[in-house]
Amino acid sequence: METLAIMGRLIVAGGTNPKVRDAAVRVLRENQVPERNVPAMVEAIFRFWQDTYYVWDPWDAEWLQTVDRTLLEIEQGREALDCDDKVIGLAASLRAVGIPALVKVINGDPRNKELDHVYVVAGDTSSGRWIPLDPIQPGADPGWEPPRYREYLIYDPAERKVVERGQGNPHQPTRTGLRRPGAGGLTEGKSIFGLLLGAGVVLYALKKVAPEGKISELFRR
Repeated sequence: METLAIMGRLIVAGGTNPKVRDAAVRVLRENQVPERNVPAMVEAIFRFWQDTYYVWDPWDAEWLQTVDRTLLEIEQGREALDCDDKVIGLAASLRAVGIPALVKVINGDPRNKELDHVYVVAGDTSSGRWIPLDPIQPGADPGWEPPRYREYLIYDPAERKVVERGQGNPHQPTRTGLRRPGAGGLTEGKSIFGLLLGAGVVLYALKKVAPEGKISELFRR
């Protein structure tokens, strides 16, 4: 949950960052998206992040960074984003233009007992439906999500908490109150040995320790 908490904070910060809003508006205008057409807005912003270059995180480390840093790297043609980075950028960009965005985490690999994949669900305020957006799937359209998974959770970055948890296949989130904004883990045997906050980067590396070692906490509220 440490990673999810950091992602949520970066999404909220990015969603109110003028640079992120400017970039999202530029995407809408360059694609000639009609005003207030939420599905078209969602698709244009989704395609922008879907087309960014995918690279895994450093070995045994979780690398997260601010959206404005990522946008600068995209502009310079040197971005290297995994699913976490794409989700942070996509969710923040949607929120920056008034579209609600939550984070969905699933167990997509039956061989893995842990939640292992993350993507976005965007709120279509014109229809009241949530649109799954998986930006690491080449060629996937808005509305596509992995066809089956064992369990899932949905995290609200603004509320900083899990708002839904369950089991089963893809479905519409049952979270109520879809409205326009303003209108209404670490496993045992590893410890954090590095935390870098600076130049728009959050990096925490995981290192094996003796069995008696304890897991450190990144954030305490």
